[in-house]
Amino acid sequence: MFGGWFRKALRILLLLGFLAPARQSLAWTLELGPDVRLGITAYLQARARFAEGEAPDGRSWSKDFYLRRVRLILTGDLSRHLSFVVHTEQADFGKGGRWDVAFFLSDAFGTLRVREEFQIDVGRMLTPPGRQHFGSSSRLHGMDFQSPVIRWAPGSQHNGRATGVQVRGDVLGGRLGYRVGVFRGASSRPLQQDATGQAVSDRDGRPVLVANPSSWPRVAGYLRYSPVGVEKGFYSVGLHFADQPIVSLGAGFDVQPRGAMNRPAVLGPDGQVAVPGSLGTAWAVAADLFADIPVGAARDQEFVGLLLVSWYDHGRELAWDAGGAARTVPARTSGLGIAGEFGWRWRFLEPVVSLDWVRGRQRGTDTLALRPGFNFWIRKHAANVKVEVEVRRDGDLRRAPWRKRVELQVQLIF
Repeated sequence: MFGGWFRKALRILLLLGFLAPARQSLAWTLELGPDVRLGITAYLQARARFAEGEAPDGRSWSKDFYLRRVRLILTGDLSRHLSFVVHTEQADFGKGGRWDVAFFLSDAFGTLRVREEFQIDVGRMLTPPGRQHFGSSSRLHGMDFQSPVIRWAPGSQHNGRATGVQVRGDVLGGRLGYRVGVFRGASSRPLQQDATGQAVSDRDGRPVLVANPSSWPRVAGYLRYSPVGVEKGFYSVGLHFADQPIVSLGAGFDVQPRGAMNRPAVLGPDGQVAVPGSLGTAWAVAADLFADIPVGAARDQEFVGLLLVSWYDHGRELAWDAGGAARTVPARTSGLGIAGEFGWRWRFLEPVVSLDWVRGRQRGTDTLALRPGFNFWIRKHAANVKVEVEVRRDGDLRRAPWRKRVELQVQLIF
């Protein structure tokens, strides 16, 4: 029964792929005057998720249907030098039967374009250190971001975004790109937590150790060099449907002063702080290699690959044993991560595979995930269907069981 349904769905996808034109998007653009434009775009990603052990009984496979992302996107030009972007977001609507998920502003920033080589972004935006950290979720190569390898200092972002000011530009004809920004950092987030995850407080109910009490800003930057081809724009793209080869190398950093715990505070018998805790810098570095190589006389084939290496140091945290004793250990978000992705597109069909490997500095926080999949590029990024299978281990990779997941996603941009 399932095989027959799958074959019918596959025939429909193949027919749509052959008949659909190659137009990228159906977005509306309104010309409001000389150099004044308003663009209106919406997109949704609808998913079917079947995951081992995610059913309410904790053992069976889940059979979940939900909206991974629903967005309304406004873009505009107010002059030749001034533009803006506003994205709304409602993520995982209906996942696991939850319909009360938040609706919020995702991206909201304006750009002053002095020259191609010098642009200033102000507002709420995606930040470095790595290529996938500021990637466009509507123009991904695989089904989603490789989230085990993408991390931030706790409390320094929301949905991968932060509010601040960024300077960026493309020089050498687009071969060299840079961005560096100052953003609102983590502030007043409790870092010393008890066994239940609640803030450890003194006798008066005040948390004994919070992140960044002086409200120092967060600083992040990224530098990209393309020895072959050109990449431009605010967002990185996972698949260009390129006419010419593109190869780029990038590296970045993310620094949050006083955003990590070095040493916990010690409470005295009266419940007051006897020995103050100390804070250190939370930081990250990343490097990536991206290649998008079209082949064939008609450029109807394309090899795409990404390698991202990132390292995070987010200080220390408390670990509690069954007897109520605590010790300091490296933060669970600290460690080394490697993400790889590779695909071969023939016209609108593409097998793709991705791999995530994380070696956490805290014992038992490792991850290994392998995700083979298949993409149907019906209207390139404007309309596509992706199927992905994941096998994954989390924790102690020598003992952790493999968990399996199958997902199907339909993306529409209109």
